[in-house]
Amino acid sequence: SRQAGVTENTVFLGAYDYALAKYTGQSEALLATVNNGRHDPRMNHTLGMLVRTLPVYLSIDEEETVAGFIENLQSRFFETMSHDCCSLGELAREYGV
Repeated sequence: SRQAGVTENTVFLGAYDYALAKYTGQSEALLATVNNGRHDPRMNHTLGMLVRTLPVYLSIDEEETVAGFIENLQSRFFETMSHDCCSLGELAREYGV
């Protein structure tokens, strides 16, 4: 994964996504995965479930290389994550949690 410039998470997510599509006899898969809320170094020693559920949809193209499939997945997953970065601290202040 390091040589390809993708995360280990993306490799396993891609394998699961592909297996899900094949198991259901389809060429696409839609699943939910999590994005943890610990991107801020100040959260390193915090205990708790700081996760957000994110949708992941991929269409399987059998002509695409494995590397291309994984790179596409990471690109789409990171794009989704970029729209889900609402600060947990901001939410706590806003809603008094």
